[in-house]
Amino acid sequence: MCRHWQLIVFAGLALLAGVTIGMQHRPRVEAGGEYVAIDTVTFGWTPHATYVKTRTTLHDPGELSAFPIEIGEWHGQDCDAAKAERTRVDLGADVLLLREYRRTAFSQPVVLLIMSGATLSSFHKPQDCYAYLGYEIHSDLVDTLTVTDASWIDRAGRQQPAELPPALPASARQALESEPYQGQIPVGRLIVSKRDSSGTIVERRVVLYTYVRELAVTSDQIGMIRVSALTPVSGSFQNTVGLLQGFTAEVLPLMFEPPEEARTVMASLAELGAGGYSVIVIAFVVPSALVAFALYLAAVSRSHGQEVETAPAKSGERDGDTLPDADPTQ
Repeated sequence: MCRHWQLIVFAGLALLAGVTIGMQHRPRVEAGGEYVAIDTVTFGWTPHATYVKTRTTLHDPGELSAFPIEIGEWHGQDCDAAKAERTRVDLGADVLLLREYRRTAFSQPVVLLIMSGATLSSFHKPQDCYAYLGYEIHSDLVDTLTVTDASWIDRAGRQQPAELPPALPASARQALESEPYQGQIPVGRLIVSKRDSSGTIVERRVVLYTYVRELAVTSDQIGMIRVSALTPVSGSFQNTVGLLQGFTAEVLPLMFEPPEEARTVMASLAELGAGGYSVIVIAFVVPSALVAFALYLAAVSRSHGQEVETAPAKSGERDGDTLPDADPTQ
């Protein structure tokens, strides 16, 4: 075996290189839902657009009707079916979910509206709807909310170009490749009020909304998620804004998820804990031990060769001197 230590070293180094390359490999992430953009406009793209994948298909009536009634501390109740149908027709939507959520039986309700249409022109914007219903719009701006759900934060990361569908718009590809998701979701925020015949404000609402647009070039589907709640007719409305942002941040992870970054095999094993770390250690130790063993054999072989070269002369022999040949006649 000492004679073949070079082959053993080569095999060990080749195995070590293979383990190193394998540990850095990024397996392709299995595609879940479809890529969609969450944005505050229905046409074009804003710098605030966030690209995620669907968990709930907005234009599927079955999936939408199965949306959870219980969301954390929130308890939902479907609005009257006739009212929901009138709302769907008034908005021009194909599919609609209209539900009230409360934290306790007597707490302030939050109205959740989820709708979907086949095209951009198939439903009306919140500004148009509230104006049509007689509301006055006092504020219309773009806001952001932060989703802190662990399932989102843990999955977030840059995407590799090979993992993205080729049909994605250039802006979406650039964002997914270079800007890791930070939990920021753009939402439009409206403050609307209604007056009585004397001009006195009798109702004021805070409205948050965002549009969901499919990125596939073959689809024109567009959806909208809108939450609203009453707020005091005068004074600050920031508490209501915070309430709606917190509720919406719990709703979105039930409907969408950020694209998961393809992690290396080593990182995936490390997430498994002690067992994963053991696999990593063994994977590197075995080829390293093979190389070390081969080098040991080489040292033994070299040492043995030196011993042979320096062995003492046989009996009857001296350095530089040999016995004369025996006389054949004797």
